[in-house]
Amino acid sequence: IAVAAKVSRAEAKGETGSPTAATFARAALLLRTMGVFENLRVLLLLLERPMTVDELSVVTKKSRYLVTRRLTGLSRVALVEPSKAQGYKLRGSRVRRLVRLVLRRLQRA
Repeated sequence: IAVAAKVSRAEAKGETGSPTAATFARAALLLRTMGVFENLRVLLLLLERPMTVDELSVVTKKSRYLVTRRLTGLSRVALVEPSKAQGYKLRGSRVRRLVRLVLRRLQRA
């Protein structure tokens, strides 16, 4: 898992510029992670604003332990990152766009 999450853009492209197996492995890992309801729920909450483990625990009605495990898994695939002042937040504009896209698709369904 950690190896797939650390594939750089240069490594992700072969000589012809087409996606490599590592790129597909990373995409599959991201989709699998986002496909878990509780993971997606945490991502949607973090789309609104950064939140602490305690805040997420209250909102999701899950223990701090379970919330921390979710955040650890989401961190491993580079979807969230810890923020010193605010707890956890989505990692970068690409992740925010991806979560917004998922949200729009869910609203259409």
